[in-house]
Amino acid sequence: QWQTLTDPEDPRRSRELAKLQSTHQLGADAQSAALWADPGRLQALQGLLQLGFEEALARAALQQSDFDAEQAAELLLLSGAGGGPEEALLQTTDAATSVDTTRATRWAGRRRQALENGYPVEGCDACAAGDIAADEDVALALKIQLEEEGQGSSMFGQGFAASSCSLGPSGVDLADEDMSAALAAQLEEEERAGGNDAERAALLAQQFEEYEGQMKREDAENWHGKGDLMESNFARENLSLDTMDKTTCYSIGHGQITEKSFFELLQLNSVRVLYDFRASDHRGDVHAPCQHFSVRALKSACRARGLAYKHIALGRESAYGILKHVQSDEAKHAMVELLWHAKRSRACFMGFDQDWQLDSRQVVAEELAQRGHKVLHIDSTGGTEEHEQGRKMPDFIVQEEARLRKLEKMRQAGELKRPEKSSVDRSSEA
Repeated sequence: QWQTLTDPEDPRRSRELAKLQSTHQLGADAQSAALWADPGRLQALQGLLQLGFEEALARAALQQSDFDAEQAAELLLLSGAGGGPEEALLQTTDAATSVDTTRATRWAGRRRQALENGYPVEGCDACAAGDIAADEDVALALKIQLEEEGQGSSMFGQGFAASSCSLGPSGVDLADEDMSAALAAQLEEEERAGGNDAERAALLAQQFEEYEGQMKREDAENWHGKGDLMESNFARENLSLDTMDKTTCYSIGHGQITEKSFFELLQLNSVRVLYDFRASDHRGDVHAPCQHFSVRALKSACRARGLAYKHIALGRESAYGILKHVQSDEAKHAMVELLWHAKRSRACFMGFDQDWQLDSRQVVAEELAQRGHKVLHIDSTGGTEEHEQGRKMPDFIVQEEARLRKLEKMRQAGELKRPEKSSVDRSSEA
């Protein structure tokens, strides 16, 4: 293009060249005017001028320090240590550029070496100075391994998941540079540890599997809080007591206290979700000692107070007691729902007796505690007591399954029918 505007035999500028240069200068002036139109930048420039620095050097220092007056003043003071101020300032800028370029070149060499060994590395085309496809999943898998080793949080910062970078004056993005340094350190550590390509491929496959499982669990937990969390096959395959995030649950027993006292205990512990795990008989009825603790009355009272309520009869007669029932999928799904609510608000599960050591809800608490979750039992004063893991179960819980099976056989044989008197026995003549 420049050859069309100039004549090689005539060194003078042509009209087209003069016009193009003039337009370029006007555009540069307009850009500079817009750059310094901000009052804060002008105030920072005036502060440097009052300190005795030249205007051109002050503008250059402010642009280099992202318009930070303190950093610009420090840069100007350092530039005056040796040689002319302008020359030293340019040397400082060139030194920072050379450091960034050297680190980027070293990482590019590391990328080429890793690709020659058949190990995929994530990055961007501009940073690698070649046509290398970005692989975001590989970088995320390496991040998981670094976090397990206690290094991921310090090495991976902002801009980790970006598959392309925006280049600065030196041609290297700082966030991409940190990511590249972390991946280079990971490759160097694996080289020092040794191992063949098969072991590395197995390790990478394991990291991918962990990352994929984490993403699936997050998708499975996408629930509105109504109905059944474990209704879909996808949720049943990816959510369990072991994979749920460790959280804290509460437990309470109503005993024979008043309805007002019961809800005051819940309010003292800021409970917003109540799961009723009380067992039912063979007809599906819950025998509460007080009418206000029946399932229907309790559901209505919770709705009036803005509490979420759900009844799931764990340990009912048809399931042969709590110890047998808690190992079923129904009970495990109910506890997963409880943990889902506990992760987002205060959730509590309910039993019959106020003393948790005399109530069957201690079996649910033991199951949750064995999976790493924390259970706090609410006492009659509103205080809490952490569940004692590994405690021996009382006899009425251990022998419950055998007792219920015996009752079922007697009921099927007709031995539990209520005795009826004959009409002769009821007559007045007899």
